[in-house]
Amino acid sequence: MEFKITALNLEYKVPTQESIDEIEKQITELCYERIRDIYIDSPAAVFRLELELAVIKQRRIAFKFILLKEIADFSHEEGYPIMASGDLSSSLIAFLLGIISFNPLTVLGEKKSKKDESFVYTDIVWTSLPYCRRPNLTISIAQSVRPLLIQRLNEKFQLIEESEKLSFGIYLETDKACDNIGKLAKLTGELPEINQFNNEVYLPIIKDLAECYQERLGESFVKELNCITSYDFYTLVRIYGYIHASFFRERKIEDLYNPNFYTLRDEFYEALLSYGMPNDIAYYIVKDGIWSRKENREEYFCILDKYRASQELKDYFNVVANLQSTSCCISHMEVMCTVMWYKINYPKEFASVYQNELEKE
Repeated sequence: MEFKITALNLEYKVPTQESIDEIEKQITELCYERIRDIYIDSPAAVFRLELELAVIKQRRIAFKFILLKEIADFSHEEGYPIMASGDLSSSLIAFLLGIISFNPLTVLGEKKSKKDESFVYTDIVWTSLPYCRRPNLTISIAQSVRPLLIQRLNEKFQLIEESEKLSFGIYLETDKACDNIGKLAKLTGELPEINQFNNEVYLPIIKDLAECYQERLGESFVKELNCITSYDFYTLVRIYGYIHASFFRERKIEDLYNPNFYTLRDEFYEALLSYGMPNDIAYYIVKDGIWSRKENREEYFCILDKYRASQELKDYFNVVANLQSTSCCISHMEVMCTVMWYKINYPKEFASVYQNELEKE
């Protein structure tokens, strides 16, 4: 049982202007090496990698990924998982370096054949714009790891601040779920993967979600949700995304089965692209358009008209106010399923970990 995804034995030094190019070169070589191993030089994977590498070079942020890898490696060595959010949760480079475990070029974490070149982009990357913006790099670790991690980073790089925001704009947060999963993995010697989860795990999670978000979902929605007797991981991700999205009307259970209603940001983004809309314009609508107030949407409707979007899509845009990314929802749902899996399969170990947590509170 181990959390570590990949072992890349490199020595990193605090960057100077002269060393930045060398760091970029190291990351490029490492990523292409992993690309060949995982994707056999798939054109889709190489194209995605080149987009992200272009951002790193333009924004001069290669050292951020070195720090992130150091954070992830240290957490994994100590036996604790990490959680990524923001742009990091959909970064191919982060996956290739072992910072995140979710593969952004797969469908919901299930690896495709190495010979399959039709990988699906399951998230909107920070490279979608014609200009490359600085990505939001946020990572969550176990609270018990943080003091030792800060000490190690200070000794190695002499650049880390004792605050939630690390040097170079990396945001380091703590999450109890990382602590608890790490403790449970150590007690049981097991760490489950997505393909080990089944209906036994999914049904109690749905019940917990329905109870937790009953006020937001409404009594009718919760009742119908609890009547469904069979789920899969994909359905749970969509439900989680739907719960945390925002709309200008109440949620309805039939939305989950309506192909013209999108519960995840990436579903809507792909729908926009299907009308021949350029990446940067589709990104603009998803990033800024759905956040705009309902009465200030004329500009976006003009764009939809220009690309001859269907009336169903325009009706949808009229009610959506915010959407969650697929990879971020997967990250949270994987944690929830992992905790529930331990609760079902190792009740004594689960009780001991969570009883200690309650006593501390």
